[in-house]
Amino acid sequence: MSFSVKSSANAVWIARFVFMTRRSLFRFAGSIVRPPFREQDRIPHLFYQMCSNPHRVFSLGLPPRFRAGVSIATPRRSPYYNTQTLHKASRGEKTVKVLILSCDTGEGHNSAAAAVAGALTQRGIESHVFDPLVLAGKYAERFVSGAYTTIMKKAPSAFNALYRAGDIYSSTGITSPVYHANARYAANLRAFIETNGYDRVVCTHLYPMETLTAIRKSGDFTVPCYGVLTDYTCIPFLAETDLDGYFIAHEDLRAELVEKGIPSDRIIVTGIPVDEKFAHHMEKAAARNYLAIPQNQDVFLIMSGGIGVGNAGAICDEILRRHSGAFTVYILVGRNSDLKQTLEEKYAGNEHVRIVTFTKKVNVYMNAADVMISKPGGLTSTEAAVAQVPLVQLLVYTACEAPNIAFFSSHGLSERAENAADAAEKAVALVRDKARAEAMREAQRNTIAPDAADKIAERIVLS
Repeated sequence: MSFSVKSSANAVWIARFVFMTRRSLFRFAGSIVRPPFREQDRIPHLFYQMCSNPHRVFSLGLPPRFRAGVSIATPRRSPYYNTQTLHKASRGEKTVKVLILSCDTGEGHNSAAAAVAGALTQRGIESHVFDPLVLAGKYAERFVSGAYTTIMKKAPSAFNALYRAGDIYSSTGITSPVYHANARYAANLRAFIETNGYDRVVCTHLYPMETLTAIRKSGDFTVPCYGVLTDYTCIPFLAETDLDGYFIAHEDLRAELVEKGIPSDRIIVTGIPVDEKFAHHMEKAAARNYLAIPQNQDVFLIMSGGIGVGNAGAICDEILRRHSGAFTVYILVGRNSDLKQTLEEKYAGNEHVRIVTFTKKVNVYMNAADVMISKPGGLTSTEAAVAQVPLVQLLVYTACEAPNIAFFSSHGLSERAENAADAAEKAVALVRDKARAEAMREAQRNTIAPDAADKIAERIVLS
Protein backbone atom coordinates (compact mmCIF):
# COMPACT_ATOMS: atom_id res chain seq x y z
CA MET A 1 0.00 0.00 0.00
CA SER A 2 1.47 3.34 -1.07
CA PHE A 3 1.05 6.84 0.36
CA SER A 4 1.61 10.20 -1.26
CA VAL A 5 4.13 12.65 0.12
CA LYS A 6 1.26 14.91 1.21
CA SER A 7 -0.54 12.14 3.09
CA SER A 8 2.69 11.05 4.74
CA ALA A 9 3.31 14.61 5.91
CA ASN A 10 -0.23 14.79 7.29
CA ALA A 11 0.30 11.52 9.11
CA VAL A 12 3.47 12.90 10.70
CA TRP A 13 1.71 16.05 11.86
CA ILE A 14 -1.21 14.02 13.26
CA ALA A 15 1.21 11.77 15.15
CA ARG A 16 3.01 14.82 16.55
CA PHE A 17 -0.26 16.39 17.63
CA VAL A 18 -1.43 13.22 19.43
CA PHE A 19 1.95 12.86 21.13
CA MET A 20 2.09 16.48 22.29
CA THR A 21 -1.53 16.46 23.47
CA ARG A 22 -1.04 13.30 25.53
CA ARG A 23 2.20 14.64 26.98
CA SER A 24 0.51 17.94 27.97
CA LEU A 25 -2.38 16.11 29.61
CA PHE A 26 -0.06 13.85 31.58
CA ARG A 27 2.02 16.85 32.66
CA PHE A 28 -1.04 18.74 33.84
CA ALA A 29 -2.46 15.71 35.68
CA GLY A 30 0.90 15.16 37.32
CA SER A 31 1.02 18.78 38.44
CA ILE A 32 -2.31 18.54 40.24
CA VAL A 33 -1.98 15.00 41.65
CA ARG A 34 1.57 15.06 42.97
CA PRO A 35 2.91 12.17 45.09
CA PRO A 36 3.37 12.99 48.77
CA PHE A 37 6.64 14.19 50.26
CA ARG A 38 8.71 11.12 51.11
CA GLU A 39 12.33 11.45 50.13
CA GLN A 40 14.62 13.89 48.38
CA ASP A 41 14.51 12.27 44.94
CA ARG A 42 10.70 12.58 44.87
CA ILE A 43 10.64 16.27 45.76
CA PRO A 44 10.28 18.62 42.79
CA HIS A 45 13.42 20.72 42.30
CA LEU A 46 11.67 23.95 43.30
CA PHE A 47 10.24 22.40 46.46
CA TYR A 48 13.61 20.93 47.44
CA GLN A 49 15.25 24.30 46.88
CA MET A 50 12.72 25.98 49.19
CA CYS A 51 13.13 23.40 51.95
CA SER A 52 16.91 23.18 51.80
CA ASN A 53 17.74 26.86 51.32
CA PRO A 54 14.85 29.20 52.23
CA HIS A 55 17.25 32.17 52.54
CA ARG A 56 17.97 32.04 48.80
CA VAL A 57 14.29 31.68 47.94
CA PHE A 58 12.92 34.43 50.14
CA SER A 59 15.86 36.81 50.37
CA LEU A 60 17.24 36.65 46.84
CA GLY A 61 13.98 35.58 45.18
CA LEU A 62 12.92 32.79 42.87
CA PRO A 63 13.75 32.55 39.19
CA PRO A 64 11.58 35.02 37.22
CA ARG A 65 9.02 32.44 36.06
CA PHE A 66 8.15 31.58 39.68
CA ARG A 67 8.60 34.99 41.27
CA ALA A 68 5.03 36.18 40.72
CA GLY A 69 3.63 33.13 42.46
CA VAL A 70 5.76 33.38 45.57
CA SER A 71 7.04 36.90 46.11
CA ILE A 72 3.59 38.33 46.79
CA ALA A 73 4.78 40.85 49.35
CA THR A 74 8.21 42.32 49.87
CA PRO A 75 8.85 42.99 53.58
CA ARG A 76 9.74 46.57 54.42
CA ARG A 77 12.88 45.30 56.13
CA SER A 78 14.65 42.05 55.39
CA PRO A 79 13.45 39.57 58.06
CA TYR A 80 16.82 37.85 57.99
CA TYR A 81 18.59 40.93 59.33
CA ASN A 82 15.92 42.27 61.65
CA THR A 83 17.79 43.71 64.64
CA GLN A 84 15.05 42.97 67.18
CA THR A 85 15.01 39.32 66.14
CA LEU A 86 18.81 39.09 66.36
CA HIS A 87 18.86 40.72 69.81
CA LYS A 88 16.26 38.26 71.07
CA ALA A 89 18.26 35.35 69.68
CA SER A 90 21.47 36.65 71.31
CA ARG A 91 19.67 36.78 74.68
CA GLY A 92 18.41 33.24 74.23
CA GLU A 93 14.80 34.35 73.88
CA LYS A 94 12.33 32.38 71.78
CA THR A 95 11.62 34.13 68.47
CA VAL A 96 8.49 33.53 66.44
CA LYS A 97 8.59 32.76 62.74
CA VAL A 98 5.33 33.17 60.80
CA LEU A 99 4.26 31.76 57.44
CA ILE A 100 1.48 33.71 55.67
CA LEU A 101 -0.34 31.78 52.94
CA SER A 102 -2.24 33.47 50.11
CA CYS A 103 -3.22 32.63 46.53
CA ASP A 104 -3.08 34.77 43.43
CA THR A 105 -6.82 34.99 42.76
CA GLY A 106 -7.35 38.74 42.74
CA GLU A 107 -5.48 41.45 44.62
CA GLY A 108 -7.51 41.34 47.83
CA HIS A 109 -6.07 38.18 49.41
CA ASN A 110 -2.51 39.20 48.58
CA SER A 111 -3.06 42.73 49.92
CA ALA A 112 -4.35 41.33 53.22
CA ALA A 113 -1.35 39.02 53.45
CA ALA A 114 1.04 41.89 52.78
CA ALA A 115 -0.67 44.01 55.45
CA VAL A 116 -0.25 41.28 58.08
CA ALA A 117 3.38 40.77 57.03
CA GLY A 118 4.03 44.49 57.42
CA ALA A 119 2.50 44.55 60.90
CA LEU A 120 4.61 41.56 61.96
CA THR A 121 7.77 43.16 60.57
CA GLN A 122 7.12 46.29 62.63
CA ARG A 123 7.01 44.06 65.71
CA GLY A 124 10.35 42.51 64.81
CA ILE A 125 8.76 39.20 63.82
CA GLU A 126 10.14 37.23 60.88
CA SER A 127 7.43 36.37 58.37
CA HIS A 128 7.17 35.16 54.79
CA VAL A 129 4.28 35.39 52.34
CA PHE A 130 3.93 32.32 50.17
CA ASP A 131 1.53 30.88 47.57
CA PRO A 132 1.05 27.20 48.54
CA LEU A 133 -0.26 26.30 45.09
CA VAL A 134 3.39 26.29 44.02
CA LEU A 135 3.65 23.05 46.01
CA ALA A 136 0.70 21.57 44.14
CA GLY A 137 2.72 21.28 40.97
CA LYS A 138 4.45 23.06 38.16
CA TYR A 139 1.31 24.34 36.46
CA ALA A 140 -1.23 24.52 39.29
CA GLU A 141 -0.56 28.09 40.46
CA ARG A 142 -0.55 29.54 36.95
CA PHE A 143 -3.62 27.53 35.97
CA VAL A 144 -5.69 28.64 38.98
CA SER A 145 -4.59 32.29 38.73
CA GLY A 146 -5.16 32.42 34.97
CA ALA A 147 -8.53 30.71 35.16
CA TYR A 148 -9.72 33.07 37.89
CA THR A 149 -8.66 36.18 35.98
CA THR A 150 -10.27 34.96 32.76
CA ILE A 151 -13.58 34.10 34.43
CA MET A 152 -13.74 37.42 36.29
CA LYS A 153 -13.02 39.43 33.13
CA LYS A 154 -14.91 37.43 30.52
CA ALA A 155 -17.66 35.52 32.33
CA PRO A 156 -18.62 37.06 35.69
CA SER A 157 -21.99 35.28 35.56
CA ALA A 158 -20.11 31.96 35.60
CA PHE A 159 -18.29 33.04 38.76
CA ASN A 160 -21.60 33.95 40.38
CA ALA A 161 -23.04 30.56 39.44
CA LEU A 162 -20.01 28.73 40.85
CA TYR A 163 -20.24 30.70 44.09
CA ARG A 164 -23.95 29.93 44.50
CA ALA A 165 -23.32 26.26 43.78
CA GLY A 166 -20.58 26.27 46.41
CA ASP A 167 -22.93 27.85 48.94
CA ILE A 168 -25.55 25.18 48.29
CA TYR A 169 -22.99 22.36 48.44
CA SER A 170 -21.53 23.75 51.65
CA SER A 171 -24.95 23.65 53.32
CA THR A 172 -25.17 19.86 52.79
CA GLY A 173 -22.32 19.17 55.23
CA ILE A 174 -20.63 16.84 52.73
CA THR A 175 -16.87 17.29 52.40
CA SER A 176 -16.35 19.35 49.27
CA PRO A 177 -14.21 18.76 46.17
CA VAL A 178 -12.40 21.97 47.15
CA TYR A 179 -11.14 20.25 50.30
CA HIS A 180 -10.06 17.10 48.46
CA ALA A 181 -8.24 19.10 45.76
CA ASN A 182 -6.26 21.10 48.30
CA ALA A 183 -5.61 18.10 50.55
CA ARG A 184 -3.54 16.54 47.74
CA TYR A 185 -0.52 18.73 48.51
CA ALA A 186 -0.96 18.67 52.31
CA ALA A 187 2.13 16.48 52.85
CA ASN A 188 4.28 18.88 50.82
CA LEU A 189 3.00 21.92 52.74
CA ARG A 190 3.54 20.22 56.07
CA ALA A 191 7.12 19.35 55.13
CA PHE A 192 7.70 22.93 54.03
CA ILE A 193 6.37 24.32 57.35
CA GLU A 194 8.31 21.91 59.55
CA THR A 195 11.57 22.00 57.57
CA ASN A 196 11.71 25.80 57.71
CA GLY A 197 10.74 25.95 61.38
CA TYR A 198 7.59 28.07 61.21
CA ASP A 199 5.88 28.61 64.58
CA ARG A 200 2.59 30.08 63.26
CA VAL A 201 0.67 29.87 60.00
CA VAL A 202 -1.84 32.48 58.83
CA CYS A 203 -4.05 32.12 55.74
CA THR A 204 -5.79 34.90 53.84
CA HIS A 205 -7.33 32.48 51.32
CA LEU A 206 -9.66 29.48 51.64
CA TYR A 207 -7.42 27.05 49.72
CA PRO A 208 -4.57 26.90 52.27
CA MET A 209 -7.16 26.80 55.08
CA GLU A 210 -8.43 23.56 53.52
CA THR A 211 -4.89 22.22 53.17
CA LEU A 212 -4.04 22.99 56.79
CA THR A 213 -7.26 21.28 57.86
CA ALA A 214 -6.10 18.13 56.06
CA ILE A 215 -2.72 18.40 57.81
CA ARG A 216 -4.33 18.85 61.24
CA LYS A 217 -6.46 15.75 60.76
CA SER A 218 -3.28 13.69 61.14
CA GLY A 219 -3.46 14.52 64.84
CA ASP A 220 0.21 15.28 65.49
CA PHE A 221 0.57 18.75 63.97
CA THR A 222 0.92 21.36 66.72
CA VAL A 223 1.70 24.60 64.85
CA PRO A 224 -1.10 27.14 65.53
CA CYS A 225 -3.06 27.99 62.37
CA TYR A 226 -5.30 30.98 61.67
CA GLY A 227 -7.59 32.18 58.92
CA VAL A 228 -8.26 35.78 57.86
CA LEU A 229 -11.65 36.45 56.27
CA THR A 230 -11.46 39.15 53.60
CA ASP A 231 -15.21 39.60 53.05
CA TYR A 232 -18.15 40.67 55.18
CA THR A 233 -19.75 37.23 55.14
CA CYS A 234 -19.04 33.55 55.73
CA ILE A 235 -17.76 32.21 52.41
CA PRO A 236 -18.73 28.72 51.13
CA PHE A 237 -16.73 25.77 52.52
CA LEU A 238 -15.27 27.78 55.40
CA ALA A 239 -17.23 25.68 57.89
CA GLU A 240 -15.41 22.50 56.83
CA THR A 241 -12.05 23.99 57.83
CA ASP A 242 -10.56 23.42 61.28
CA LEU A 243 -8.19 26.16 62.44
CA ASP A 244 -7.25 27.59 65.83
CA GLY A 245 -8.81 30.97 65.09
CA TYR A 246 -10.62 33.04 62.48
CA PHE A 247 -10.09 36.80 62.20
CA ILE A 248 -13.31 38.42 60.97
CA ALA A 249 -14.33 41.87 59.76
CA HIS A 250 -16.97 42.88 62.31
CA GLU A 251 -18.87 41.64 65.37
CA ASP A 252 -22.09 41.64 63.35
CA LEU A 253 -20.75 38.66 61.37
CA ARG A 254 -20.27 36.38 64.37
CA ALA A 255 -23.84 35.02 64.37
CA GLU A 256 -23.61 34.04 60.69
CA LEU A 257 -20.35 32.18 61.19
CA VAL A 258 -21.66 30.36 64.26
CA GLU A 259 -24.78 29.38 62.34
CA LYS A 260 -22.60 27.95 59.56
CA GLY A 261 -20.62 25.87 62.07
CA ILE A 262 -17.61 27.94 63.19
CA PRO A 263 -17.18 27.70 67.02
CA SER A 264 -17.78 31.10 68.62
CA ASP A 265 -14.70 30.82 70.83
CA ARG A 266 -12.49 30.61 67.73
CA ILE A 267 -13.88 33.81 66.20
CA ILE A 268 -11.71 36.88 66.74
CA VAL A 269 -13.05 40.29 65.71
CA THR A 270 -10.22 42.42 64.35
CA GLY A 271 -11.43 43.92 61.08
CA ILE A 272 -10.00 43.19 57.63
CA PRO A 273 -6.25 43.96 57.46
CA VAL A 274 -5.22 46.72 55.06
CA ASP A 275 -1.90 48.46 54.53
CA GLU A 276 -1.23 51.08 57.17
CA LYS A 277 -0.78 53.74 54.47
CA PHE A 278 -4.58 53.93 54.08
CA ALA A 279 -4.89 55.04 57.71
CA HIS A 280 -2.23 57.73 57.30
CA HIS A 281 -4.34 60.39 55.62
CA MET A 282 -2.89 63.15 53.50
CA GLU A 283 -4.75 66.42 53.40
CA LYS A 284 -6.73 66.70 50.18
CA ALA A 285 -4.66 69.66 49.01
CA ALA A 286 -1.39 67.80 49.67
CA ALA A 287 -2.63 64.67 47.89
CA ARG A 288 -3.64 66.71 44.85
CA ASN A 289 -0.30 68.47 44.77
CA TYR A 290 1.45 65.10 44.92
CA LEU A 291 -0.61 63.77 41.98
CA ALA A 292 -0.52 67.08 40.05
CA ILE A 293 -4.30 67.46 40.27
CA PRO A 294 -5.68 71.02 40.22
CA GLN A 295 -7.11 72.16 43.55
CA ASN A 296 -10.19 74.00 42.33
CA GLN A 297 -12.08 71.11 40.77
CA ASP A 298 -14.24 68.12 41.73
CA VAL A 299 -12.47 64.75 41.53
CA PHE A 300 -14.32 61.49 40.82
CA LEU A 301 -12.41 58.23 41.34
CA ILE A 302 -13.61 55.06 39.58
CA MET A 303 -11.94 51.85 40.77
CA SER A 304 -12.13 48.72 38.63
CA GLY A 305 -10.11 46.42 40.89
CA GLY A 306 -6.62 44.98 40.53
CA ILE A 307 -7.53 43.02 37.37
CA GLY A 308 -9.71 45.76 35.88
CA VAL A 309 -13.34 44.65 35.83
CA GLY A 310 -16.72 46.34 35.82
CA ASN A 311 -18.39 48.94 33.60
CA ALA A 312 -16.07 51.88 34.28
CA GLY A 313 -16.69 53.42 30.85
CA ALA A 314 -20.46 53.46 31.29
CA ILE A 315 -20.15 55.09 34.73
CA CYS A 316 -17.77 57.71 33.33
CA ASP A 317 -20.19 58.52 30.50
CA GLU A 318 -23.00 59.06 33.00
CA ILE A 319 -20.85 61.39 35.12
CA LEU A 320 -19.92 63.41 32.04
CA ARG A 321 -23.62 63.81 31.23
CA ARG A 322 -24.62 64.85 34.75
CA HIS A 323 -21.79 67.05 35.99
CA SER A 324 -20.46 70.33 34.72
CA GLY A 325 -17.83 72.90 35.56
CA ALA A 326 -14.29 72.06 36.64
CA PHE A 327 -13.97 68.34 37.33
CA THR A 328 -11.90 65.27 36.42
CA VAL A 329 -12.80 61.59 36.41
CA TYR A 330 -9.87 59.29 37.24
CA ILE A 331 -10.36 55.66 36.18
CA LEU A 332 -7.98 53.15 37.79
CA VAL A 333 -7.94 50.13 35.48
CA GLY A 334 -5.53 47.89 37.39
CA ARG A 335 -3.56 45.47 35.23
CA ASN A 336 -6.19 45.22 32.50
CA SER A 337 -4.27 46.44 29.45
CA ASP A 338 -7.25 45.82 27.13
CA LEU A 339 -9.48 48.04 29.25
CA LYS A 340 -6.77 50.69 29.38
CA GLN A 341 -6.46 50.77 25.59
CA THR A 342 -10.24 50.82 25.07
CA LEU A 343 -10.76 53.72 27.47
CA GLU A 344 -7.79 55.71 26.18
CA GLU A 345 -9.12 55.45 22.65
CA LYS A 346 -12.65 56.34 23.77
CA TYR A 347 -11.67 59.41 25.80
CA ALA A 348 -8.73 60.61 23.73
CA GLY A 349 -8.64 64.40 23.93
CA ASN A 350 -11.25 64.60 26.71
CA GLU A 351 -9.84 66.95 29.35
CA HIS A 352 -12.23 65.58 32.01
CA VAL A 353 -10.99 61.95 31.94
CA ARG A 354 -7.69 60.41 33.04
CA ILE A 355 -6.81 56.70 32.79
CA VAL A 356 -4.46 55.26 35.45
CA THR A 357 -2.89 51.79 35.28
CA PHE A 358 -2.00 49.62 38.29
CA THR A 359 -0.51 51.85 40.96
CA LYS A 360 0.66 51.59 44.55
CA LYS A 361 -0.57 55.13 45.20
CA VAL A 362 -4.25 54.16 45.47
CA ASN A 363 -4.39 55.65 48.96
CA VAL A 364 -3.22 59.02 47.63
CA TYR A 365 -5.89 58.98 44.91
CA MET A 366 -8.49 58.22 47.60
CA ASN A 367 -7.25 61.15 49.70
CA ALA A 368 -7.42 63.43 46.66
CA ALA A 369 -10.93 62.35 45.58
CA ASP A 370 -14.26 63.91 46.50
CA VAL A 371 -16.05 60.60 45.86
CA MET A 372 -15.11 57.07 44.85
CA ILE A 373 -17.11 54.56 42.80
CA SER A 374 -16.18 50.90 43.07
CA LYS A 375 -17.39 47.33 43.06
CA PRO A 376 -17.83 46.08 46.66
CA GLY A 377 -14.77 43.90 47.05
CA GLY A 378 -13.94 43.21 50.68
CA LEU A 379 -10.44 44.72 50.62
CA THR A 380 -11.19 47.68 48.34
CA SER A 381 -14.24 48.60 50.41
CA THR A 382 -12.26 48.40 53.64
CA GLU A 383 -9.40 50.45 52.21
CA ALA A 384 -11.87 53.15 51.14
CA ALA A 385 -13.50 53.23 54.58
CA VAL A 386 -10.12 53.42 56.34
CA ALA A 387 -9.11 56.22 53.95
CA GLN A 388 -12.47 57.88 54.72
CA VAL A 389 -13.52 58.65 51.16
CA PRO A 390 -17.26 59.00 50.34
CA LEU A 391 -18.16 55.79 48.55
CA VAL A 392 -20.67 54.60 45.94
CA GLN A 393 -20.77 50.85 45.33
CA LEU A 394 -22.07 49.10 42.23
CA LEU A 395 -22.59 45.33 42.33
CA VAL A 396 -20.62 43.48 39.62
CA TYR A 397 -20.64 39.95 41.10
CA THR A 398 -23.50 38.75 43.26
CA ALA A 399 -21.22 36.20 44.95
CA CYS A 400 -19.48 37.40 48.12
CA GLU A 401 -19.83 41.03 47.04
CA ALA A 402 -23.59 41.07 47.65
CA PRO A 403 -23.10 40.66 51.43
CA ASN A 404 -20.30 43.24 51.28
CA ILE A 405 -22.50 45.90 49.72
CA ALA A 406 -25.35 45.02 52.08
CA PHE A 407 -23.08 45.52 55.10
CA PHE A 408 -21.64 48.82 53.88
CA SER A 409 -24.91 50.39 52.77
CA SER A 410 -26.79 49.29 55.92
CA HIS A 411 -24.11 50.83 58.16
CA GLY A 412 -24.03 54.13 56.26
CA LEU A 413 -20.54 53.46 54.91
CA SER A 414 -21.53 53.74 51.25
CA GLU A 415 -24.36 54.42 48.81
CA ARG A 416 -25.64 51.40 46.91
CA ALA A 417 -26.18 51.87 43.18
CA GLU A 418 -28.26 49.62 40.92
CA ASN A 419 -26.65 50.54 37.59
CA ALA A 420 -24.15 52.90 35.99
CA ALA A 421 -26.60 55.79 35.75
CA ASP A 422 -27.61 55.39 39.40
CA ALA A 423 -23.94 55.23 40.46
CA ALA A 424 -23.16 58.46 38.63
CA GLU A 425 -26.20 60.21 40.05
CA LYS A 426 -25.35 59.25 43.63
CA ALA A 427 -21.68 60.17 43.17
CA VAL A 428 -22.59 63.63 41.86
CA ALA A 429 -25.01 64.06 44.78
CA LEU A 430 -22.27 63.24 47.30
CA VAL A 431 -19.91 65.74 45.66
CA ARG A 432 -22.52 68.48 45.92
CA ASP A 433 -23.84 67.61 49.41
CA LYS A 434 -20.86 68.17 51.73
CA ALA A 435 -22.82 67.41 54.91
CA ARG A 436 -23.97 64.06 53.54
CA ALA A 437 -20.41 63.17 52.54
CA GLU A 438 -19.10 64.10 56.00
CA ALA A 439 -21.77 61.94 57.68
CA MET A 440 -20.53 58.99 55.62
CA ARG A 441 -16.94 59.65 56.67
CA GLU A 442 -18.04 59.72 60.31
CA ALA A 443 -19.77 56.35 59.92
CA GLN A 444 -16.60 54.92 58.35
CA ARG A 445 -14.50 56.18 61.28
CA ASN A 446 -16.88 54.62 63.82
CA THR A 447 -17.39 51.23 62.10
CA ILE A 448 -14.19 50.11 60.34
CA ALA A 449 -11.02 49.35 62.30
CA PRO A 450 -7.95 50.95 60.68
CA ASP A 451 -5.50 48.82 62.73
CA ALA A 452 -6.79 45.32 61.95
CA ALA A 453 -3.39 44.11 60.72
CA ASP A 454 -1.73 45.14 64.00
CA LYS A 455 -4.46 43.41 66.03
CA ILE A 456 -3.93 40.21 64.05
CA ALA A 457 -0.16 40.43 64.49
CA GLU A 458 -0.53 40.91 68.23
CA ARG A 459 -2.84 37.90 68.57
CA ILE A 460 -0.50 35.73 66.50
CA VAL A 461 2.54 36.65 68.57
CA LEU A 462 0.79 36.10 71.91
CA SER A 463 -0.83 32.76 70.98
